Amino acid sequence: MSNYYSKPTNYIEDLSVNILKELGIECERNNQQEITAVDIKTTSGLKIDAQFSKNFAQYGDYRLDTISAFFPRNTPKNKSYQYDNSLSFTQNFQKKFNCTVSKTGKVFKAGYLDALIILFYNFKEMHNEPDNILIISKDKLIKYLEKNKVDCFNNIILNNKDGLDDSHGSAFIPINVEKLTNSVECFFGNRKSLNSQKAAIQAYLSK
Repeated sequence: MSNYYSKPTNYIEDLSVNILKELGIECERNNQQEITAVDIKTTSGLKIDAQFSKNFAQYGDYRLDTISAFFPRNTPKNKSYQYDNSLSFTQNFQKKFNCTVSKTGKVFKAGYLDALIILFYNFKEMHNEPDNILIISKDKLIKYLEKNKVDCFNNIILNNKDGLDDSHGSAFIPINVEKLTNSVECFFGNRKSLNSQKAAIQAYLSK
């Protein structure tokens, strides 16, 4: 059975649908027939990716999948490399890590998603109720990344794949959620606080 159909992933996606429906967003799972399709789709056609993050109390970040696959995996990086504004983020990554990127994260895939819902759990254990929830449009997230691209690039972290059979590498950006929510329009809080903002969230996701 693939990781895609693992219990936590299924649970998070079903829970995300329930949370969105509570907020008056009519939607359903969209990836049960085609596993690579976006997780959730609303009746109006909005495409929403569902994610979760553990140990939020310790790190306070959202780990954005930035580079999903690059080759070769273990080449030495250019430690003195400075971000070049004349190049794209991916081109800068390739120069710094002496590699070829074959796949970027879903957020950067044209037309794949319109918004994200991210469930945060304060500790390693997952339980029925997320401690916090972030709802953010792709446009607002990209706006934040563009404004902070040098810092984001300097903070990029390669995933540790020691002991795995993967021949490719991947990388993520740890985004400070407090800074993100203070920088762009989005919604962050527990389930009760989001439910008190139903009308605003509905309007936000209909833009």
